[in-house]
Amino acid sequence: MDEIRELTGRLTALTPEELADLRTKISEEFAALDGQDRTPETAQAMTELAEVADQVMAEQAGKDAADRKSTRL
Repeated sequence: MDEIRELTGRLTALTPEELADLRTKISEEFAALDGQDRTPETAQAMTELAEVADQVMAEQAGKDAADRKSTRL
């Protein structure tokens, strides 16, 4: 989880490959938590991961749109 937080802290600087790697890490961490007993802590961590996943997808979409725009110029 610490690595996910660190990467999220510099989200705008990540390459497309790093963003894809981060999405994989988030999915793996979410799956690991999903296999555990539900506690307030695991629920909070899963919520945090879902929010981070949304941020990563938005960042990727923004970079994709910028790439498409630059190729049209």
